[in-house]
Amino acid sequence: MFEFSAEHLKKLPTEARDRALRLSDAVHADLGAVRQAHRRKSELYAELGALDAGRADRIARNDGIALSAGEDKEFERKREEIKTSISRFENTIPALSQNWETGSYVVDRCAEAVAAADKIVAVKPPKSPRPIDEVRRELAELLAKRETAVNAPLPKATYTAELEKALDGEAERGRVDFDPRIKGSDPFKLRSLLRSDGTATDIGAGAFLLWLFKNEIAKLLGDMIPDDGPGTLTIEERRVLIIDLDKEILELEREEEAAILIAAKDGRRIERRPDVDPQAILGIAIDGGSPLPKTAARRLVGAR
Repeated sequence: MFEFSAEHLKKLPTEARDRALRLSDAVHADLGAVRQAHRRKSELYAELGALDAGRADRIARNDGIALSAGEDKEFERKREEIKTSISRFENTIPALSQNWETGSYVVDRCAEAVAAADKIVAVKPPKSPRPIDEVRRELAELLAKRETAVNAPLPKATYTAELEKALDGEAERGRVDFDPRIKGSDPFKLRSLLRSDGTATDIGAGAFLLWLFKNEIAKLLGDMIPDDGPGTLTIEERRVLIIDLDKEILELEREEEAAILIAAKDGRRIERRPDVDPQAILGIAIDGGSPLPKTAARRLVGAR
């Protein structure tokens, strides 16, 4: 889509609306640059083919006699010139395509955030943002802390409780009881667990064995759980820490966007990271300004 609908734009404050339109215009320009590069590359390949065909035609019209050294040298010069131009476009197109793909994704994320918002207010940008490299270094540090928090192990007690819960549930499926009313050979109804050929039924011998030896299995598995380390976080500690980090990250992303806009006024292009909070890009706060969920792999894109 990579554009904002009329409904999206109506929900935005004036400055944010202008930013949204500039974002869309930039994405369309990037797409135009990609198409133009592909078109020019195709034209160059056609020129190369025409040059080779012209050389062959000259030789054919000259009864197969080779061209003079001077003519042949001129053909080779033109051929290398065209091949160099083709190579230049082939090297440029991936970067142009990346610009377009990143920009269109950023616009789509912003449009989705605006569409889902109930209340949008303008937020003043930082007046004097630091250089982009400095901001992104600090961002990288916070993002690394966030990643560590997301992947931090739970306390051993939590894993143990979950283990016991899982074992209890599975073991209960394999529970058997003695039935004194059965006067035959199977008062425990073991045939409900095993077929005559020894294969498991839907209940399964595994559940039966788990019921028999649940405590032993729980100890063996519990011993595999490492003791709590310095990075251990409870679910609530992780939730609070990530909320705090996301607030800091959003503020830095607002500073990052301000630096990008200042660079643009100076004629320098700095690529946006694809997962930056849309609130930072548009200069707004949505429904109270809490950081929006991160929906893309984080990566830094350098200035050009």
